[in-house]
Amino acid sequence: MPLKSPRPLALAVALASLSATALAEDNNGKLQINGFATAGVTMVDDVNGGDYNRDYFNESAITDEIDPSYDTVLGVQLTYQLTDKFDLVGQLVSDAKLDYDTSLEWGYVAYRLNDNIRLRAGRFAAPYFMVSESQRVGQAYPWVRPPIELYAGLPQRSLDGFDVQFRTSLTDAWSLEAQLYFGGANEAWGRSRNAHGLNLNLSSDSLTLHAGYGSSQLDWDFGADPNGTQVQQANYLLQQFGSPGYSTKDNKATFADVGFSFDNGSILITGEFGQFRTEGWAPDWDAGYLTVGAYVGKALPFISAAKANTMNNGDCVAHQNVAVNNANGAAFLLQGEITAHSLAISNAVAAQAAASAAADAALAANDMATYSAQLGLAAMQSALIASETAQATLKTVGLDQIQQQALPGLQNVVANCSGREQTSYSLGMRYDLTKSVSMKLQVDHVKNPDNSTGFVTDPTVNAPLEDFNVFSLNFNAAF
Repeated sequence: MPLKSPRPLALAVALASLSATALAEDNNGKLQINGFATAGVTMVDDVNGGDYNRDYFNESAITDEIDPSYDTVLGVQLTYQLTDKFDLVGQLVSDAKLDYDTSLEWGYVAYRLNDNIRLRAGRFAAPYFMVSESQRVGQAYPWVRPPIELYAGLPQRSLDGFDVQFRTSLTDAWSLEAQLYFGGANEAWGRSRNAHGLNLNLSSDSLTLHAGYGSSQLDWDFGADPNGTQVQQANYLLQQFGSPGYSTKDNKATFADVGFSFDNGSILITGEFGQFRTEGWAPDWDAGYLTVGAYVGKALPFISAAKANTMNNGDCVAHQNVAVNNANGAAFLLQGEITAHSLAISNAVAAQAAASAAADAALAANDMATYSAQLGLAAMQSALIASETAQATLKTVGLDQIQQQALPGLQNVVANCSGREQTSYSLGMRYDLTKSVSMKLQVDHVKNPDNSTGFVTDPTVNAPLEDFNVFSLNFNAAF
């Protein structure tokens, strides 16, 4: 049985396109409630004490301990028909990785202009890849999770803005879908602004061809450290000591992808390729995957390969190292000024002591003129000491900001320049227990080049990361 996964641009609600039945309706049939759930366990065998991440959202990662929360998620979607033309749609998601905090991932007003055109305004799924709109719905695709090499590349789940969706039948067999979108989003890593793009889908009963292109302005606020306490200092040094105009702010980014999915109920072949280009400090990358499976009764065994490749990490490192070296030079100059101030303070203290001794001697000899002069000199020296001390303190604060905050932030940014290069080979099986419930098993063999830790963070061993395996089992439902 083919996977009737929701098309990214489908005019029907994504969960409804899964042939899910309404859980509840009001007396007038205006309220429809759909939902999805995934529960499972996963673990990794050896990543040098690090964690294996699926995305940039700073949520919990896969470790070498069996984790029942990594893929576990529950979502409820409510659609209320205001009129024949207007719908209200909201999607609440509770994620085990976030201690089951519930968030509004979708919330929009939809207007049906006619049978072919629909407009939405509010918050909806960021429409960047083929299964972006159903990325949380495990029942919609064959894998345990969409290949992270591609789907972790653009760290944004929702878009706040509006879109126009168009659908028409070209022939009895083929239909065309188009989506034009505008908006932005705030995320843990920063924000995107002026996001806009176009997606196209050409579909038949068995084959879907997809292409998309988009652009936005990015402000990165996650590069210095996990809590963001150093990023302002790091960004300041990038602007002050790095290349002209080189900043973590206002980076123009473009992204594009093409993909296909062939599913005739006997075999499944799906693949996708995407790329990301940015003017700022983040490296460019290309990524893609190819999955092949065959239906055996209710089972769908499959093999898959995915790869992420960073493109300009050398240029990124070069720019960052300019900033680091120049910042180190600034710290050296500040240290020299602090030393000079310290010497001036020592000389002023000695001069003050000499003036005070001379004033005491003049007072004993009843030489009031000399006494007054020396007393005035001592007061001036005291003022000089206070001034020099204050200046030295200010310089020390500036040095501390560079040495303790900005430089570590810049060095962490440089570490990010290496990108997330990795290749994964997967062997898995999906088994449909019912039309709306499935079980999935998957083993991923992950390979990393010597110059990258891929999607592994904080390994404790300073050595090239060895190949490792990820083991996953989950159950998925849509209702």
